[in-house]
Amino acid sequence: MATIRSPGEKANSYQFGMSADPPKTLIALYGGTQLNEANVVFVGHLVDAFLAEPDVVLVTGGFLRFSDAQQHTSVDVATRDAVERALCNKSDIDARLQRWSSQIPRSGVERFTEGTGRLLPGSDRARRFQLMQGVDGIVTISGSGKTTTVIEVALAIGRPVLPIGFSGNDSAEFWKDERERFVNLLGISKDVAARLTIGPASPSEAVALATDVARLILKAARRRCLVLMGFSGVDNQIFYDAVLKPAIAHAGFQPYRLDRDSLAGNITEAFLAGLADSHAILVDITALNPNVMYELGHIHQRAGVIPVIVTRDDTPPEQRPFYLRGHTVLEVHDGKEAQKQIGAELSRVR
Repeated sequence: MATIRSPGEKANSYQFGMSADPPKTLIALYGGTQLNEANVVFVGHLVDAFLAEPDVVLVTGGFLRFSDAQQHTSVDVATRDAVERALCNKSDIDARLQRWSSQIPRSGVERFTEGTGRLLPGSDRARRFQLMQGVDGIVTISGSGKTTTVIEVALAIGRPVLPIGFSGNDSAEFWKDERERFVNLLGISKDVAARLTIGPASPSEAVALATDVARLILKAARRRCLVLMGFSGVDNQIFYDAVLKPAIAHAGFQPYRLDRDSLAGNITEAFLAGLADSHAILVDITALNPNVMYELGHIHQRAGVIPVIVTRDDTPPEQRPFYLRGHTVLEVHDGKEAQKQIGAELSRVR
């Protein structure tokens, strides 16, 4: 995930540094390796709907074909082909299409080379899990076996996911069994839910439904909150799990911690990637942890986002570091009241 994400509010009087680049939202299209023509067409409409939003980057596994099998159209190939139809040159395609593959190649599988490649550690099975962790939202089309696992993992870790009910196989079965769950999670209207079940009746309905799917996923996906705090120590763990995490969720964000959610092995890379991909930032300056202060300074210098800053210390404001004296710092102690305070501040982000 690629560039600085603003929470939607413009810079105020105490913003530091240069304005940020437009944010990027990573959306994975995942599913079958043998799509029928109707599903291929619908994937094309999905791609067009997502590419209409300039912040969206589409992520696939780059699956081309099984080496010993007849050529079929996979979700990945349908996505690639639609991106190539929509965009004119290689640099635009590379900017809007990513293919995530594993360091340990899967035997008998060929992958295409178009788009920007990202090599993930571990096996192909590990790649699927990391894909779910690393993207902001997922749409599944058809699929068999592994697609069910992807949907289950996405739901378990809180990633917005929507199986296309009429597309058949795993996606259809999961939609049938858990339809009300997706309706409630994503705020799907009765009309859209019905169309997801029976499928579009005309080309114009297919375009409209794809647009609705993109809107629903993006509404849920564009809300990540980066949490910067001291991670060691029981008190910090309790404060995060009991106060910060529920407060962030209540404000409509997904909490993102470098030590729990990042795929990067290098902490600096993890921080920069997290900063690039977050809609809001919450910084706990308790005990003035030097790593947290470094990160906060980096935010002030670079990001087009105003962080929510909290502390559990009783230090008077005039004794805080000079550069923090002009900032609002929430002093939080009682768990329930702290949740309310933090949730209220984050709710103002968008």
